[in-house]
Amino acid sequence: MIFNLFQVNIQKYPTLSSLAFAIYRTKFMKEENIPKLSGKIAENIRLSYTGGAVDMYIPPPAKGSTIYCYDVNSLYPSQMVGNHMPVGVPTYFEGDITKIDPNAFGFLYCNIKAPDNIKHPIIQTRIKTEAGIRTIAPLGAWSDWMFSKEIENAKLFGYTFEIISGYILIKKIFLKNM
Repeated sequence: MIFNLFQVNIQKYPTLSSLAFAIYRTKFMKEENIPKLSGKIAENIRLSYTGGAVDMYIPPPAKGSTIYCYDVNSLYPSQMVGNHMPVGVPTYFEGDITKIDPNAFGFLYCNIKAPDNIKHPIIQTRIKTEAGIRTIAPLGAWSDWMFSKEIENAKLFGYTFEIISGYILIKKIFLKNM
C-alpha cells in the first residue's frame, strides 16, 4: 500500500519515523533540501538532543480540592508546525557567533552556568555512570552542545552561556497549519 501510494520501499526504513520522513522528503518537500549529516557534524548536533524531561511535581492540594494531571503527547510534531526549524547545510564557526549575528540560529557548543537559585533546572545533559549513560538536569557549570532556541529560553531563567563554537543553519518554517 505504501509503495502504491508513495513509491517508497518500506523495507529500507526500520521505523515509522524514518518511513514518514522518507515519504515527506520524496513526495511533499518542495523547496528545501534536508541534507543527510554524518561524521563529526552529525555527532555534535546529536549531542544537543537529550529527549524530553519527564519530571513530575505534585503540589499538596488544599483540603477538598481537585488536582488535575496532564500528559502531553506528540509535543515534538505539534511544535514543528508554524515554528522555525533548522534547514540547509550547517556552517561551522569558532568563537561567539552572537557578536557577529545576535540572532544566530543553530547548534552551539557552550560553557553553561546554571543560576544559583534555580529550584528545578531546565537544561539537560548526558553523563556517563557505572550503569551507562544517564540524562540529568544539573546545577553548577559544565560544557555542552545546545540548540540556540533552548539557549534563548534558558537565559530567561538566569542561565549564562559562553559560546565556544558551533554550526549555524537557516531558519525556516516549513510545516504550516493546513
